[in-house]
Amino acid sequence: MAAMTEVTTSTELYPVRPDEGTRRLVDELATTERDEAGRMLSRRPLTVIERQMLATRIAELSKAVEPATNKELRDAVAQMLSGFPGESDPTAARAVVAQYVTVLKGLPAFAVRRACLKFARGEVSAEDVGMRRDPRGFAPATDLVRIVSEREARQMMDEHHVVGMLYLSAPMRPEPSPEERARVAEKFADLLWTLKRTAESEDERRRREDSIKNRDGLISETGAKLLIDEYRRVGLEPIFRDDGKTPVSLDTLRRLGWRVERGADGKPVLTAPAKTG
Repeated sequence: MAAMTEVTTSTELYPVRPDEGTRRLVDELATTERDEAGRMLSRRPLTVIERQMLATRIAELSKAVEPATNKELRDAVAQMLSGFPGESDPTAARAVVAQYVTVLKGLPAFAVRRACLKFARGEVSAEDVGMRRDPRGFAPATDLVRIVSEREARQMMDEHHVVGMLYLSAPMRPEPSPEERARVAEKFADLLWTLKRTAESEDERRRREDSIKNRDGLISETGAKLLIDEYRRVGLEPIFRDDGKTPVSLDTLRRLGWRVERGADGKPVLTAPAKTG
């Protein structure tokens, strides 16, 4: 089991060292608040130097958390398995390593190396991976290596996410002072008063329009009744306009050449003017 520690360097296991300056900056400025676009709202704007610091840290973390190559995965797994009893046939051994590689794809190389080293050293207990049987003493299953690798990667990947969000953040709006609150309250009161006056004016306009409509309707209805009475006084049925409600006055018809004559039965009838041409 000692073979792995001899070929795995400290840089491979810890490609990015903790940065106290970045950690303090994140603790000071990062929040869980987001704007409409999903950006983090920081407690204050970043300075130029702080932005440069975050950019440097993002570059370091991005390189460390990028997915491992197949070769990096094969090397880490092969070193781990070399300390356990396994397949003596080279073809079968390569097939076993390939299974691990398939399961571990997408994870950073440093995290897989740390997980494999822990298994090789017997540092992973049953409690660590939710098992009843102690996994030490035999080659771990592929899913167990995946679980421990993800756990090893989580802190650095979380830092990469938070630092990136802070770099792209927008500053929170400062809390208004008592004087600003008073000014806003005064303007809001003025706005409410204006809206109330506007609403009252609009209501008055509508009432006036309704009154005019009602008056016009009453006048129209009264005029129609008078015209109908005029027809009936001479014993005629009224002739209506196209709307079917408003009668045409007899005076209008007479000006157009209509005549009131006696029919064969002695009753009055309206006679249309003769067509010319």
